[in-house]
Amino acid sequence: MVILSTLFFLGAIVAALRDPGERKRIGEGKPILKPFLGFIESVVILGGVDLLFAGFVIIQFTYLFGGQTNIDATAYTYAEYARRGFSELVVVGVLSLGQILGLAAWTKRERPALRSWFNGLSALLVLQVGVILASALTRLLLYEEAYGFTRLRTYTHVFIPWMGVLLAAFLVLLLVGKLRKFAVAVALGAIGFTLTLNLLNIDAFIVKRNVARLEDTGDVDVFYLASLSEDAVPGLADLARDLSGEVHEDLLLELACWNTQLEEQLEKQTWSSTHLSRLVAMDAFEDLQEDFESYKVYQEDWGMWLIHGQEEEIVCAHQTWFR
Repeated sequence: MVILSTLFFLGAIVAALRDPGERKRIGEGKPILKPFLGFIESVVILGGVDLLFAGFVIIQFTYLFGGQTNIDATAYTYAEYARRGFSELVVVGVLSLGQILGLAAWTKRERPALRSWFNGLSALLVLQVGVILASALTRLLLYEEAYGFTRLRTYTHVFIPWMGVLLAAFLVLLLVGKLRKFAVAVALGAIGFTLTLNLLNIDAFIVKRNVARLEDTGDVDVFYLASLSEDAVPGLADLARDLSGEVHEDLLLELACWNTQLEEQLEKQTWSSTHLSRLVAMDAFEDLQEDFESYKVYQEDWGMWLIHGQEEEIVCAHQTWFR
């Protein structure tokens, strides 16, 4: 199914990019809906939205980029502050670009001067959306600095730059009069976003960034990091060898439990279930085997994995549900 879907979308992109030759695209020659909106009406709409955005950016500039000051003044939590920024970005971006696309299709712009005015007002709107984009990234960075990286925050972190690329592509296509190709840009942007997530190795990236934050703040969420996939193991094993104290003990407990689960999983799996991440994870555990000997890891009858440390028994963060 994945291969078939990939071939289908690649074919669609190739068909969109190829020179149609004598064939005309839908809407060319005889448009489905001819332009009916006067230029003055479009200018009023675009100019009004531009003024609204400009007022919002000017008045709210401190709010948009105020960071910690805003959290203290408005009693927002970091999560609320970041989510508001991201939701505002998505809503404003979709509505603004949709408005420009609609007006570009339905507005009469016969003379070059009219097209220049329309493009200028539209470009101003796109640039102001870019300011809100920068604000959303600023809020997210503040959130990550306070609480570290998670999968959802990382997905959002990667999404915002790609949305910036789409805004830039939209602006260029608008100025050269090729807005019909924006659908292709969106498809390529979606592919780029997906490839970035794969190349980044999300769980390994999360561990790396949280370890860097640990060095600066002395704080790390061991339980969350131990709940990630096997891609996180090499970084966590390196961290366990470098740490000492309470965090070191907590991390060893979780890794010992994970190691036992992975050993049983590898014994029971067939060749078709083998993948590189598990093999690399087991290799990373090798240097910690002596430390693991002091812990007792076992699975309850109802499937939950537990580990008995030096002082207490805890539920393992990483759980593999098999018997």
